[in-house]
Amino acid sequence: MTLARVFAVGGAGALALGCSLLNGDDPCEGVSGREHLVNQHAELDEGFSQAPRFAPLEDGTKLLAFDAQSTDLSVATVRIAQLGASGSSLLVCSNKELDFLISAKDHFAFGATAVPVEAPSERPYARALVGWTERLGTGSSETRMLLRYVTGGGCPYADAGAFDAFGRPARAGTLGWSSTRHAALAVMQDDASVWASWVGSSSPPMQLASGNPNAPAGIAIRDFPAVAFAPNGNALVAWFDTLEGFRTLLLGPTGEALGGPTSAGVSARGDAEHDVSCAVSAGPDRFALVASAAPTDGAAPLVFLREFSFDGEPLGAARRVDTEDHRAQVMPNAAYLPSGTLFVTWHSAAKAGTVGRFFRPDGAPRFCALGCDERPFVLGNRAGGSVGASGSALSGEEVWVVHVGRDAIGTGIHLWQAPFDALYPTGD
Repeated sequence: MTLARVFAVGGAGALALGCSLLNGDDPCEGVSGREHLVNQHAELDEGFSQAPRFAPLEDGTKLLAFDAQSTDLSVATVRIAQLGASGSSLLVCSNKELDFLISAKDHFAFGATAVPVEAPSERPYARALVGWTERLGTGSSETRMLLRYVTGGGCPYADAGAFDAFGRPARAGTLGWSSTRHAALAVMQDDASVWASWVGSSSPPMQLASGNPNAPAGIAIRDFPAVAFAPNGNALVAWFDTLEGFRTLLLGPTGEALGGPTSAGVSARGDAEHDVSCAVSAGPDRFALVASAAPTDGAAPLVFLREFSFDGEPLGAARRVDTEDHRAQVMPNAAYLPSGTLFVTWHSAAKAGTVGRFFRPDGAPRFCALGCDERPFVLGNRAGGSVGASGSALSGEEVWVVHVGRDAIGTGIHLWQAPFDALYPTGD
């Protein structure tokens, strides 16, 4: 299905969110966010994204990679879109379309991820690297992690198709960019182990961890791994072990393991009946791990937050992001904003879509003008019956959130944006 309408940022269809006006000096007065539809395609009638991800480019634009799946999961593709510096949707690859198919049309593809790159000498126009997991052909059960370079205009690199990141089966993967090594690191998991490989390197993949072979159904590692690089070159990798819960591993600047895998301190169930997911973000002086899991049998999955130093040391215990909501919380993400603010987003069943919350450097909730308090706040259009991940970033002086939302036409990828100094006007 092709979505026939695109919302103009700040114009028709824009969503205003704000708190009640208490008095003329109210710091929440006039605070709002605006939102527009990013993509114009939805596979079948209910396309949604499992993992929208930004890749900020040198010219101030951002490449967005996302999944487009049908609700019955019979169709799944990976697409890319491009956002201007102001957040406006740009035509991709000069083809008069707002998004572009990058995976094979007749294969099952999911788990989109993207990072900016410094152009390899053999591909001087490459500006980003997009990765995803793809089932190789109709009727095939084998999946691989594939990568493809993209130019600054949002075009897949003409002389190079998708290539296999590891040369071995992969269940799910992600990408991280090292600004000290000037290289992309691909991280993937199969049913038994977690692997990493520097893209473009002739060195063999590195096995970071292995799970217990006695895990239920032989699946020792589940869901998507996560990775983020610190300014000093260290990286924190996180994944879910079916028997041991969420695990983390600190890597040095060259990718070497600094110690062994350790518990992330989040108790969780890990069989097929329980949702698990995690994400890692790096700030100026620390990492943040956000993880969603059901702590006990029969419980709803909940989102937990734990921060780590760049040496991998925990900065306090894992804690829930919202202790008042006991319904399902899934697919969290995190980004560091100015004033030491950590911004966590997740999908809330109670709110039927994306919510967010600010946190202080000491871990306490921080004020946001959208709710006029320190509690979680609703972001953008509701997702209806779809469940999708969100991605957040700071673009200039604005906070951007890409997430799954539903409008009068259907479900798609939306960009919500608002100035940070309006969201956090107190500056304490």
